Amino acid sequence: MSGAFRGLMAEREQTQEAIRESESLISNILEQAPDAFVSCRNNGTITKWNAAAERSFGWSREEAIGRDIADLIIPPDQRAAHIAGMAHVANGRVGPMANSRVRITALHRDGHEVPVELSISTLRHGGAYYATAFLHDITERVLYEQKIADSEKRLRMIADSIPALVAYIDQDNRYHFTNEYFRTMLGLDPQAMIGRTMDEVLGKEFAGSIAPYYEAALRGERVHYEREGRKDGQPQQVMGDLIPDIAADGSVAGIYMMAVDITERKSAELRQAASEKRLKLLTDNLPVLITYLDDKRRFQFVNATFFQWFGVAPDKLIGRHLVEGIGRDHYEHAEAHLEKAYSGENATYELKAQIDGSLHTLETTLVPEIGADGAVVGIYTLTHDTTRMKEIEERLTQLARIDTLTGIANRLMFEEILQLALVRAKRNRRSLALAYLDVDNFKIINDTMGHGAGDVVLKEFASRLVGNVRASDTVARLAGDEFVIVLEQVNGHGEAERLAAKIIDAMRRPFHLAGRTVRITTSIGIALQEHDAETPAELVARADSALYAAKRNGRDGYALSD
Repeated sequence: MSGAFRGLMAEREQTQEAIRESESLISNILEQAPDAFVSCRNNGTITKWNAAAERSFGWSREEAIGRDIADLIIPPDQRAAHIAGMAHVANGRVGPMANSRVRITALHRDGHEVPVELSISTLRHGGAYYATAFLHDITERVLYEQKIADSEKRLRMIADSIPALVAYIDQDNRYHFTNEYFRTMLGLDPQAMIGRTMDEVLGKEFAGSIAPYYEAALRGERVHYEREGRKDGQPQQVMGDLIPDIAADGSVAGIYMMAVDITERKSAELRQAASEKRLKLLTDNLPVLITYLDDKRRFQFVNATFFQWFGVAPDKLIGRHLVEGIGRDHYEHAEAHLEKAYSGENATYELKAQIDGSLHTLETTLVPEIGADGAVVGIYTLTHDTTRMKEIEERLTQLARIDTLTGIANRLMFEEILQLALVRAKRNRRSLALAYLDVDNFKIINDTMGHGAGDVVLKEFASRLVGNVRASDTVARLAGDEFVIVLEQVNGHGEAERLAAKIIDAMRRPFHLAGRTVRITTSIGIALQEHDAETPAELVARADSALYAAKRNGRDGYALSD
């Protein structure tokens, strides 16, 4: 019996030693664990607090052991849930967070919250239940996740701000990402597209029309395409790019897609092409020889006039040096002017040349084209027959001084004539008067009979004015129904009044408009030149003021400026 007892005691001692060693091992493991380990009784009193817990929450083991865990690391807004959980532990039940990993926040000694991943369980020891927990500090992970979230937010903002469709489509042709421009361009809700196929979103017909592009991208090819579609019944030009997403094993995991509405650009290109065509047609039909020379003095553009004048086809000159097109003598004559143009200045010169068997004087203007760096990249040359161009210039100058509706002088010519008339009046010591007049109630004629009838009235009005003034007088139309008459060599107010009365009587004769007889009257303001220093503008202003006085007096009459 004694021997058996000693054997049992020895065996017990060995078992206890093994337990102590096991507990020591477990304690050492928990102490060296990288995650915080906390154990507490069912009333919340802390019984275990390892080194990682000290690092994570700022409390030493000595400070933590025996304290209520809620006071140390449970944030105030979580304490109600904590108390409820500990009640489960006290009753030996498994709480809702037990045996699971959840993300919560714990409180640090200095007051800031620490994001942790919590693994909690319960165990029974000495007749009571304990709660044990590993708390993994995930601060760096949360910061990284926040950076990723911020990055994704920025990328989303960028994608949503791009004026193009941006999407990611998987191998099954389902949308995984769509940007906001789908709403703008196609009227589709981007979020409602996620997880749906292209057939479901855009229809089988549309999906089938671009299927070859997607099939090529799924084979690993980068695809660029332009195609025409329709939006709201109108043609729509779209440019797209499909970029395969190549997985690590070389397979295509999906496709990045970007598509841009280039309808406006295409329209602009067509307009530009049409404009260039019109410009070419225009330059080829102008009686001007137009060329463009690059910085090596080689022809890059020549209009059809070159062939008309010299019998050389323009396309034969492209890329050839200027001297080959105009000859050595002409080139030597032009060389100094060319040097000036290639230095950045406009240059003009004349020379004699044979055209259609006769000698003509040609004037050439050289206009440099300045590049972004300030250097001359080429020059435009414009050559015209001086005699013919002078005739055209004279004709255009005359047209610019004549009112196109009535055929009398316009404002420009009136200002020139008035300036010269004032000089003559000063030199000859003879009086000058200015009559400013308009058609009474002209707006009513336009409103009731139309602008065509108004134009007929203006032309007849101008004709009667011209027919009732002296040869030395000038009639001009300023604008609308406003007319002026420069009356030279006027013998005082009396003669000016007689001329005004004559015009008023002439206008009282019936006007015939489209089978109707209309009564037209006029109001006239007259200003006589007061002194030599009076400017044209001052004289016009006084005549205009007198016209308003005539209107205030009841129209169909005249008034003299004070």
